[in-house]
Amino acid sequence: MNISLCLKPLLLGILILVFNSCINSDKELETTYQPKVGFRFEQGMWKLYRNNEPYFVKGAHGFVRLDLLKKAGGNSIVIYENELSEKLLNEADSLGISVSVVLDVEKVRFAPNGYRDTDFVENQRRRIKETVLKYKDHPAILFWILGNELHLLKRFNYFLWREVNQLARLVKEIDPDHPTTTTVAAYPTQTFEPLQIKLFAPAIDFLSITVYEFAPRLRREAESFIWGINGPFLVTEWAGIPYWMYPRTEWDAIMEHSSTRNAEMFYHNKFLIFDYNPEKCIGGYVFYWGEKQERTHTVFSLILEEKYKMQALETLQHIWTETYPDNWAPRIDTFMIEGFRQGQHYLEPGQEYTAQILASDPDKDHINMKWILLEEGYYRGKTGGDAERIPEIISKSDTLMPYSREFKFFTPERDGQYRLFVYLYDNHDYVATANIPVYVMP
Repeated sequence: MNISLCLKPLLLGILILVFNSCINSDKELETTYQPKVGFRFEQGMWKLYRNNEPYFVKGAHGFVRLDLLKKAGGNSIVIYENELSEKLLNEADSLGISVSVVLDVEKVRFAPNGYRDTDFVENQRRRIKETVLKYKDHPAILFWILGNELHLLKRFNYFLWREVNQLARLVKEIDPDHPTTTTVAAYPTQTFEPLQIKLFAPAIDFLSITVYEFAPRLRREAESFIWGINGPFLVTEWAGIPYWMYPRTEWDAIMEHSSTRNAEMFYHNKFLIFDYNPEKCIGGYVFYWGEKQERTHTVFSLILEEKYKMQALETLQHIWTETYPDNWAPRIDTFMIEGFRQGQHYLEPGQEYTAQILASDPDKDHINMKWILLEEGYYRGKTGGDAERIPEIISKSDTLMPYSREFKFFTPERDGQYRLFVYLYDNHDYVATANIPVYVMP
């Protein structure tokens, strides 16, 4: 391959980018048409406006218990195209909650021939056009998000971003009232996705990013002239601690923190993401408003069984409203097996073991508890939010029982990887959770 032939289009694109940046820098967008949702550059800051009112996104992924989202101070949700319905949009709108829709644009690693298949491309355009036409006039709609982490595992792909550009143009022709964006995973410098989008998908109105462990680097990298962000950006995923940041056992199982420890990390990440980037950040969506199996069913989940609220909801309410809830969740200080904290727990099959838990409730509420022993999750070979099967329940406590510092459980007769969960409930539908991975072997 002639490397110089590959570099010429990229170098030309960079020259065009530099020229456009020089003539357009620090200027407000001028247009005779005022969309229902749009951006303004005011006093050195990008601001989102919705129906001519300033609008900072305080949102979440998911669509269960929108009443709790509203009560906590949230004002927006992200849903996927297959979850979209008139009923859901009406429910959100009745609560004053906007809806950003992730249109089902295929990830490049799954697309036939890497987006070179014209039949696939045309069929995808046709479906997206039908979806936007159907829902564009609903008052709850906020943004159209063209796929989620489309580039994952296939970082450099001109054909992908060229098609994203065509989709952005298509959507804006149908619906000029709601901006288009696409989401890139994390934000490490070496991937250059923002630069690729600037060069090959300029029709995108603004950039969206998922920010987890890269929160400390966000401001520095967003300001980079070459690969940074020269306009507003939205955080489409943020949370406490993602599963890939936890330490691992020798058999590669995550050693997840308790819900109490995880909730504390929301404050830390909120500062690094939002407080430290006020000039360009227009808000974000926390992950995940509901229950989602991703390595475990608790690592991202904020609401269990569509009812029980995790401690992180307290944190989010304070972040979004600067107020505290009327009631507090139980706190877990320590969860151990046979006196040993998280670590390498090798247990014998068919034996009785004792688990210890130290917990409290700030309101002095009565606490009930239960435990469940599950098979370890089915996540081998999964990445980037791929669907995971719910693990099988091996054994569990028969009923809710009053909080006790100890409980006993039996290991299964079958060798393998398992995970012991404990749940503590107050009488206000708050829950605290913790879990320990174990390996059962003779």
